Amino acid sequence: MTPAQREVFLAIDGWWKMYGYGPSLKNIQYLLDKPQSLAAIHKKVQALKRMGICKGVKHQARSTRPSGMRVYQII
Repeated sequence: MTPAQREVFLAIDGWWKMYGYGPSLKNIQYLLDKPQSLAAIHKKVQALKRMGICKGVKHQARSTRPSGMRVYQII
């Protein structure tokens, strides 16, 4: 996992713990320290899903969430 992917994961994880549903790409963009385009954030979220760190429902908004892996396995 790259440092940028880790930052996106932590944003998704924090949002999920606070609100109980997944963040939108705009929410993730707002939470990140460095400004990134929505396309770059989308690529990072898709990479996290391919690695199995996050999961979501295809074609459903705000469904991205941590997959339940232990945090020490990821960080």
